[in-house]
Amino acid sequence: MALRKCKDCGTDVSKRAETCPQCGAPLKRKPINISCGGCLLLLIGVMVIGTMSLGDGRFDHYQQGSSEPETVDPNEGVRGAGYEIAKRIVTPELKAPSTAEYPWGTVEFSVMPDYEDESGAKAGRWLVRGAVDAQNAFGATIRSWWEMILLRRGGQFFPVHVQFEEREIYRASGYL
Repeated sequence: MALRKCKDCGTDVSKRAETCPQCGAPLKRKPINISCGGCLLLLIGVMVIGTMSLGDGRFDHYQQGSSEPETVDPNEGVRGAGYEIAKRIVTPELKAPSTAEYPWGTVEFSVMPDYEDESGAKAGRWLVRGAVDAQNAFGATIRSWWEMILLRRGGQFFPVHVQFEEREIYRASGYL
């Protein structure tokens, strides 16, 4: 006969027993019985949550119920571009690059005056700041700060100046 220990008193008890003969503690859990109605409610809940997580309700060019184009936000994509560019440029500067984590909540930007080149062509310009958490030379995780100036021309973002912990680590020639 297969035995197991009672979790309450430690007595050896048959695996088939529902209660401990020594202390009376229940040994078998009753199975959870989900009815068809319960399954249907669970399925509907999963569908609602899934639908809510598919998008943020915004449309790129048209508002729902309107045939008029939506006003395009000139700052759209700035945070994401700064975040991705920082990961490429800042990470190699770290003592332990493989430990780098860039907390999205720390990334912020401010609008700067447009950049105008010699021919008079203008480009949007932003100052983007954020943090990186990574291990230092002693293995302790510390938070360090980066900032960059981004330009956007033809829908593409590119960095013209990047600082890490107040030290310049990248500068594109002719833009500042």
